[in-house]
Amino acid sequence: MIRLLVADDSPVVREGLKGIVAGCPDMTIVGEAATSEAVLEAVRSTEVDVLLMDVCVPGSALFEMTRQLSNRWPGLRVLIVNVHSEDQHALRVRRSGAAGYLARGHPPSELVEAIRKVARGARHVSHVLAEELLWDVTTGAERPVHEELSNREYQVLCLLGTGIPLNRIATDLGLSPKTISTYRGRILEKLKLNNSAAIIRYAIEHRLVT
Repeated sequence: MIRLLVADDSPVVREGLKGIVAGCPDMTIVGEAATSEAVLEAVRSTEVDVLLMDVCVPGSALFEMTRQLSNRWPGLRVLIVNVHSEDQHALRVRRSGAAGYLARGHPPSELVEAIRKVARGARHVSHVLAEELLWDVTTGAERPVHEELSNREYQVLCLLGTGIPLNRIATDLGLSPKTISTYRGRILEKLKLNNSAAIIRYAIEHRLVT
């Protein structure tokens, strides 16, 4: 029996994911979470085989959290389910240790297939996304500059790109405004941008925000 933990900030999405796997005799939902803190608490207190986690779980430095989960609980398989946004985060998520990534618009049957696949110890990438990644490799497509950012810098870039004030970002990430300001400075330098407006424009142009 595959024990699943469902993590998403939307109750509607959580119910939808639970409904998809409800008819599978080899799967059972052992818990659900709406925040990254709740995910960590559930993993500590419950036996979980596969974590279904949305890319937008609040309070989460997704890439760092995925890496932390993979390192602390090697038997836990993390399957990222993107139901909200474009797939610009996919490659970075995979590098952080996730066992699989499902792109937006995936059919329910692919979710079930992906759960079983990662539970067996294999990895899963959506068919469409796999074709896009293969195209980039075979054609030698140039990597965007933001791929050179650290995971934390990338996270701050995405948050700044939505226009969220610096102080609020600091609060949401549990860091000081000075630390966020330092990350902002690194982002401006590495991306060769001049100000916050340029960061927002860059994030939009590269589809890092919706």
